[in-house]
Parts: sequence; structure tokens; C-alpha cells
Amino acid sequence: MEKQLYALAVAILIVWRPGIEANDAAAQAINSLCKEDDYLCKIGEVSAEKLNPIKAALGQLKQQRMQYQIAAAAERDPKQRCLLVALWMRSEGKISEAESQIEGVEPIVNQLLTAIARQRSVIAAAAEATKLQIADAAAGHDAHSGGGTTVGLNFAAQSKQTGKCTITKETDTPNFATQPNFEQLTELKLTAETDIGKHLPTAKATITSSGSCSSGSGKQHIAQALASCQLAVGSTTDWAYTSMSEHSSSAATKLYKGDQRNQGCAEELDDSKIQDDSQKKLAKAICNYLKLNVKTPTPLSKESSETLAVEPIVLKTVRNCDPDFATIGNALDSSKNKVLKDYITDAFDKKPGEFAKKFIANVGNTDVTTRLTKTQETQKITALATTTALAATLGHLEGLRIKKELEAGKKSTTAVAVDSKKEKDCKGETDETECNNKDGCEFKDGKCKAKVTEKTGTNDKTTNSTGSNTVVIHKTPLFLAFFIV
Repeated sequence: MEKQLYALAVAILIVWRPGIEANDAAAQAINSLCKEDDYLCKIGEVSAEKLNPIKAALGQLKQQRMQYQIAAAAERDPKQRCLLVALWMRSEGKISEAESQIEGVEPIVNQLLTAIARQRSVIAAAAEATKLQIADAAAGHDAHSGGGTTVGLNFAAQSKQTGKCTITKETDTPNFATQPNFEQLTELKLTAETDIGKHLPTAKATITSSGSCSSGSGKQHIAQALASCQLAVGSTTDWAYTSMSEHSSSAATKLYKGDQRNQGCAEELDDSKIQDDSQKKLAKAICNYLKLNVKTPTPLSKESSETLAVEPIVLKTVRNCDPDFATIGNALDSSKNKVLKDYITDAFDKKPGEFAKKFIANVGNTDVTTRLTKTQETQKITALATTTALAATLGHLEGLRIKKELEAGKKSTTAVAVDSKKEKDCKGETDETECNNKDGCEFKDGKCKAKVTEKTGTNDKTTNSTGSNTVVIHKTPLFLAFFIV
């Protein structure tokens, strides 16, 4: 009993040994040109759609990015603006990840589709070859003339046979006994260009003579086979054809090293070895494709305040934007950023569904002023979904902001008046006491300088003006806007 259990355990270990995988049943069932074509057609169909989910998510993310750009530009509350900028940057990060994936995956998919198209053309040629038959030429044969000793036998290939199988039309769906599972594919039978001739039906011409022929088989050429035959007007020739019963490829092409998919493509598929072998190039393209690990970006609607509070790009953006958190040295250090994380968690509302409601649905439905034509108008953010509308709206909102800042600047602008004559008189004095005793001079920063007087930027009235020869220097307060284009 113990020996039986031991044998069973060994058998189980062999079957379930890590890395060894059974081949896809649909691939294993390929025994004809048509089944090979169906399988490759399905791989092409699936691979062509590989990036569709990512591209759809990318389009949605770009729309959300536009909305956050406009919402941030229109927001008057600084803290709320910082949160919107953080979401804008979060969508930027997701867009970058998606575009990087597309950039890396698209060439691999295109290479596979090109290789599949090349192989399917080989299959189509082989399928046509199965319809050909070698027969007597329509013009007949050339009999000897004038006592000659030679006869010209003329043959022609004609497409008269019924193909061994029918290639599935592009508009039809292949009928698989078992649906392909490409994740289990480890090897595949592929028809080579040199195999096309193998698909020609075997032709046999049976000639019935009017008299006896020599017996025996294995004759090397027609003359030997017809030796001693009595051929006359009543002799006949009958042709018979036998099609290939199985797939022309006797051995499948392996995709991986020893069926261990995690070890990379098979050694015989190395670029230095495949050269002009289109079947191995196809196998390499399939291998590279099946190794892809594509992840569709999570839409912002699936985010929560908790996930955003640990996202580096959100932490850094809020820290840099909101003055309340400017003293945090490392926004990603969990021992120092608790206040920042707690704020983000609360600000984005951790109640279930509230983030999507407040920061996605509500943001899109926000009314903002824009100027798409001659006059200013109000539009919902969701209606400003084009690049042109985005540019016009951001430009308009920034213009309003600049106008407001300029108006505020005029009220606070100060002017400094310096008497040019007094400046010369003061400049020549080196004694501090003498300098301070001089009218309109003061000793400052180790030098004797002319006193400055101020006037307001609103009424142009100068306090303590010392003369008409003055140079006026306008001082405008510096403004730094947190705005990213």
C-alpha cells in the first residue's frame, strides 16, 4: 500500500511540476491548414483588441484632466484649488502610465499581426495547392512525325480539385471544438513555405494499352514503365489523385524554453538563429505577445480619499501648493506626513461614494465663464471637452486673474522720489555728522545718501518733495501664481 501511495505522489508531482504546462487543446487539435488558419486568425483578433481597454480608459482620463484644469483655474478658494490641481496631476500620472504601456505594447502587437498576415498568406497558397491536379494538357501531346522516335508528353496543373478543407471567410466565425486558450499555448504547428508543394495532390496516370506490357514496379521513368506495351488508338489514360491527409508540419514549433513560460522564449527562437525563417519569426512574435502584462488604468471614479492620501503625486502636489503644509520636508515620509495625509483623507471625503460625487460629477457640472466667441458666456465644464474650448477657457480665466491682480497692484503701488541734485551734494560727503546735518542727506549703509520721499500711486502727491529734478522708481509687489499650463 505504501509503495502505491508513493507512486501516486510521484505521479502527481510530475503532472503538477511548476513551469511545465499542457499545450492549449485547440492548438493541439490543429491537423489541417484550415485549423491552423482559424487559430492564427483568432490570435490576431484578440491581439488587435489588446489595447482597446487601455485606449478607452486613456480617453476618459484625458477628459477628466481637462475638467480639472478648468476647475482649478476657475476656483477662487486656494485650498480647494490645490485639491483640484492634485487631481489634475493624478490624472496626468495615469495618462502617462497608459501612454507608456501603449508605446511599449503597440510595436509588439503590430509585429505579431504582420507575422500572422505573412503566415496566413502561406496557408492560403498551400490551400490553393490542394486544389491543383496534374493532367493531360488541353492542347494534347506531341506524337512523332516523319518516322521520328520521340513523343512529347504535355501536362498541365489545373485547379479542379475540391480543397482538402475550406478556409473560413473573414466575415465568418471559426468553429472550434475547443475554444483557444492562448495563455496555455506552448507550441504550434506552422506550415512552411517549403511545405506548400507537399499539399499538391499525388497524381497517378493509369494507361491502358491495347496489348500486354512488361510486368514489375519501381520503374524510374515513363519510358521504362511503357516498355513492351502495345499502344494503339484504343489505348486510354486515366488520372487519379490522392490529397494529403494530415498537416504538412510533422513537428510543432515550441514557444518557450522547455515549456517553462517564465523562462522566456525558446532558444531556437533567438534572433541570431531565426534569420529568414518566417515561421520561427511568427513563433517569436507570439511568444513576445503572450509575455505582455498589460494593466488597464483605474478610472478616477474608482479612487477614494484613502487611496489618494497615499498617492505620492497627490501628497507632493498638496504639500507644494497649500502653504499650511509647506514646512513638511518629505511629503512621502510616513513619520512626518500624518497631518498632510489626514487632511487629504478628510478633504476628499472618505464617506462611500462622496468622492465620486463631489470631485467628479459635481466638478463636471460646475458653471464657469469662458469666451469661445466674441462675448463672455457661462458653460458647464463638461461642455468644454475639446482642446480648442479648453485653451479658450483657460486663457479667459487667466486673463480675468491677471486683470484683477493689476487692479489690486495699482492700489498698493508706491513711488520713491529722489532729488538728483541733492544726491550729488550728499555723495561727496564722507563725515557721518556732516552728512546728517546737510539738508536732505542721511548717512546710511556707510555712505552719505540723499533722503528718499514717497508718494502714493493713487494721487501722485509727494511727501517732503525736495525739488523738480526727481527720478521716480515705481515698486510693484511681486505676485507668484500657482498655475501650471
